[in-house]
Amino acid sequence: MKRVIMLLLLCCILLGCGTFANKTGNGLQSGTDVQTEPGFQSPPLVKSDRSYPRLVNYAHMLNHYVLNAEEYLAQWDVIIINPQSAQLQNFSLQSIRAKNPGIKILAWIPFGSSSETWEMSLSMPNLSDYYIKNVRGQDLRPPWGGHMMNPWKNSFGWPKHVLSFIEARYLDASKPERCYDGIMFDCLWEAAPAWWSPDGTADINENRKFNQSDNHLYQQGMVYLLQHLRSDKPNIIITGNAGNPWRSGSPYYRYANGDMAEDAFSSNESGQTNSTWRFQWSNYQTCMKEARSPQYFFMIADLQYGRTLLEARTANRLTSDDRRRFRWSMTTTLLGDGYFGFDRGGCLHGQLWWFPEYSVDLGAPAPGYTAPKTYRKNIYGRGIYSREFSNGCVIVNPTSREIVVEFTEDHTDASTGAVARTFRIPARDGRILMQVK
Repeated sequence: MKRVIMLLLLCCILLGCGTFANKTGNGLQSGTDVQTEPGFQSPPLVKSDRSYPRLVNYAHMLNHYVLNAEEYLAQWDVIIINPQSAQLQNFSLQSIRAKNPGIKILAWIPFGSSSETWEMSLSMPNLSDYYIKNVRGQDLRPPWGGHMMNPWKNSFGWPKHVLSFIEARYLDASKPERCYDGIMFDCLWEAAPAWWSPDGTADINENRKFNQSDNHLYQQGMVYLLQHLRSDKPNIIITGNAGNPWRSGSPYYRYANGDMAEDAFSSNESGQTNSTWRFQWSNYQTCMKEARSPQYFFMIADLQYGRTLLEARTANRLTSDDRRRFRWSMTTTLLGDGYFGFDRGGCLHGQLWWFPEYSVDLGAPAPGYTAPKTYRKNIYGRGIYSREFSNGCVIVNPTSREIVVEFTEDHTDASTGAVARTFRIPARDGRILMQVK
């Protein structure tokens, strides 16, 4: 965790960027138009039938003009967009839904930290009173800009304001052109974010001390937000992001439909060890077991592993290791019913990239491969995970050795297009193998 924080601090300082600046169009842009990048494909303009894979686009930093943006966004199963930017760019939610009636559109709401350029913050009376301070009275300010917000102070004053704001503007069913299917709350941590403090403390109750009580009160504020939103809007989708998914037993799962693994298989861990896969896999399973139904788990992988933020921003081609991590994280997601996305990563989300694997239709899970036991182990070798579908199969190799998989009929590798009956799957990799019909 410390490595990730230091990397974010260094990169954001060097770039002079801020996450909220990115998200409101006042700072670092999220990359050039996808159509000018030779390393990535543009999405199709017409939605094809596809049961699996399930795809999510964490597009809340899509703050620059892209031709056909609505048609492109409609290709995903779930999109998470900044409602303020969407309004500025005249995105039509109804137009997106007309192109893909099954899509779920979530409003990205920066709850745990706030920016002075965000309308939700500007409309809050005495906003600065709700900035978290450390025991020395210093504001907690993350490297992407803005302030960490205190959800407990003044009898949950900040959550009450946010609830009133989003319910009136983004969850009013009488205004379908502005009504979202749900919310994705960013920076929804389980403990007071003392890691953003100059001295490592976060004084939630403002008694000039930092102890477990501050973490408890901070979590109370988060629970207040989720509990009351669920009560007010029982049928919407509620999700959150804390970087890593919430721990098993988190009270947030009682009210939320799921959460996110941001920068999965990337900067959160070393990126190349078996334990990293088990870390991601365990978190994924926790969400799918404990979150409120229907579950929405977002596996958001990226190309930031081994790169600075500046290099991730300007990269226009994937390396062979990028492709390996793409396959590994995507096939891992397909072992369950979560949603997969791939972009530039934290501080840079908002690309419209399309990959060959996105265009296949695995069909419905085969009998015995539906929830709650969606996957099997050791069918294709010791330590190998797999899932069967009506049109093919997914095989994940989290081990340190290459495996050879043999079929009695031809299959097509969704990543390469190769047709064969025998496939080699390298260590820490995965494959989508389609039946040839």
